[in-house]
Amino acid sequence: GDIWRIQGRNYLRLDDVSQITGLVTDEARQLLDRYQHRSIASRGLVLKCNLCARTSFYRLQDLGPGFRCERCRQENEIARAAWKGPEEPEWFYALDEVAYQGLTSNIHVPILALADLSRSTRSFLQMPEAVVHRPGKDDMEVDIWAIVDGRVVIGEAKKSDQLEPSDKREKQRCAALRALVTDLTADEFVMATASRAWSERSKNNVERTIGSVAAVHW
Repeated sequence: GDIWRIQGRNYLRLDDVSQITGLVTDEARQLLDRYQHRSIASRGLVLKCNLCARTSFYRLQDLGPGFRCERCRQENEIARAAWKGPEEPEWFYALDEVAYQGLTSNIHVPILALADLSRSTRSFLQMPEAVVHRPGKDDMEVDIWAIVDGRVVIGEAKKSDQLEPSDKREKQRCAALRALVTDLTADEFVMATASRAWSERSKNNVERTIGSVAAVHW
């Protein structure tokens, strides 16, 4: 059947996960079990309120003999009228809120970049993106922070192929990043994108400005 989409969020059944990932049913179930164990996903039911007809996803831990509607607060029985589909309700799976918000904020770009940096290393330390406060200078948010085999590495992670939307803003950002690289005595600067490749403009601006004080890794 079709994937359930409620208020802009997707809720998947086991068969949906199997089709999307290309995994056989047992492998898809094992994947979902791992995601639940790591609090990446939750199991629950998609149910409709008998009073206001609102359909919502209810996590297993929030269910009892019945469920309380998220909109009108009506107490409902988990009965045939509450679900659509087969004779018995189907399990659905939803991303945990932290995982969902992270993905909508493109957290996968710095995570994949850090995973790439950590390959074939003897030692690797990393921390989440952070805002740098320096007296007399504007605050700066930096996406990538790591120490790779003793080398200090910082960098930018973007969904698009440009560091900034305009050449003027990009040059200003590069100048600010160059100053930060110098202050931190960083050894390497990483540029990570979810696009197929960085734009030539961004590559030229970064190499010309930041490449003079640290090695740039694309």
